[in-house]
Amino acid sequence: MHSTAEAIGSLSSLVHWRPAGPLFASTASTGPSGAQQVLFFERNGLRHGEFNIRRAAQVQALEWNSASDILALQLFDPAAQRSYVQMWTTSNFHWYLKQEFEFVTRVASMQWDGEN
Repeated sequence: MHSTAEAIGSLSSLVHWRPAGPLFASTASTGPSGAQQVLFFERNGLRHGEFNIRRAAQVQALEWNSASDILALQLFDPAAQRSYVQMWTTSNFHWYLKQEFEFVTRVASMQWDGEN
């Protein structure tokens, strides 16, 4: 990042650069409920959109695919002891949850296939 524009009080340490384009994604907790958001930033530090996560779960990891059109989120719900992987896409600056996978055990990590 070349500079910063605004303070985000509860920004997490998760960061993933979009392979095609000058954006990176991170997460933050919002409000007293601790709801999570995915935030997007430009290289100059300006916010460039966000969306709310639809589950009461902690974001463990986020990763763009190589084409930069799908953002995968790895979530863990400690109350239910379940993991989720969500696939998000965007169209006209709106984010859509396209698919969600639920796992009854904790997912250790996720990674896109480099060839497919």
